[in-house]
Amino acid sequence: MEFTYGAGFTLIDFSNAMQFVAEYAALRGPIAIMSEVRGAAPAGAGERRRLAEIVSELDAKTKGQVCASAVVTESGLMRGVLTAVSWVHSPVYPLKPFASEDDARAWLREHLAKAS
Repeated sequence: MEFTYGAGFTLIDFSNAMQFVAEYAALRGPIAIMSEVRGAAPAGAGERRRLAEIVSELDAKTKGQVCASAVVTESGLMRGVLTAVSWVHSPVYPLKPFASEDDARAWLREHLAKAS
């Protein structure tokens, strides 16, 4: 499952996407998620907390149906934000930032193969 978050992306957008993930995973799991973050401004401290809460809610709803999540971004700063969010909330599945879509897809395929 792929999501692209660009300039203007909001917490509401992310929350809606994660609600879709929860509904889809309930019907079709296990799934892997690739999120492309392109041109979005880095999240502030309050936004990072809310992002972590949304991911925690997803974990509770999916009960292990998400096998891995990759975040693709060219920004080292955004990869650092991802690390900060994972300090607040360590997901129950592997979560890894990537600069390359191809590397992210290969990593996700490995995790899907193990989960199937």
